[in-house]
Amino acid sequence: MNMKRMILGGVLTAATFAFLMGAVLDLGSLVSFGGTLTGNVVANANVLSTCYIGLSNTVVTFTPLSPTQNTLTTSNAITVFDNGGNAASTIMISGGTGNALNSQTGTGNWIGVSSNNANTIYITNTVYSNSAATNYWAGSAITPSLSSTGYTLTAPTIQTPNTVFTIYLGMGIPPAQHPDTYTTNIVLETSC
Repeated sequence: MNMKRMILGGVLTAATFAFLMGAVLDLGSLVSFGGTLTGNVVANANVLSTCYIGLSNTVVTFTPLSPTQNTLTTSNAITVFDNGGNAASTIMISGGTGNALNSQTGTGNWIGVSSNNANTIYITNTVYSNSAATNYWAGSAITPSLSSTGYTLTAPTIQTPNTVFTIYLGMGIPPAQHPDTYTTNIVLETSC
């Protein structure tokens, strides 16, 4: 208490100096002056798995077909790419969603534009494949429910920052189908 008054008052006596030096020397046994003090910190970071999807085009137009005709092969290409994720992802597909949902049956279809949606073609008449040369009848039918295509888009890396996969579409027209221009939504999604 007496020493505090002396230091605060600005008076430094030999006894106070000796006391302060003793404190410094005592601290010196805990801290190394003039040397290096090193400590280690363990740091953890969690990087989440993410997948990303980009499409090369968002409009597919099939050549005009007559009833009972199909595209013969899956030929309309859509390139799916991932340039922002870090995980491999399964490509999922569905069709006939959104504005092409048939309000009467609750199923997704192609709908006739000029017939004010009265004419429909079942979405299952649309097929996909991972090859442009796949026969229409060997393609996998698109359904209104999101399902796996069985294809995997590999994860981007530093060496390969953009990974791609091409999916090909084909279409068949049922017998006695009304003439019209038909539209639908086909959804491609990645799951990782």
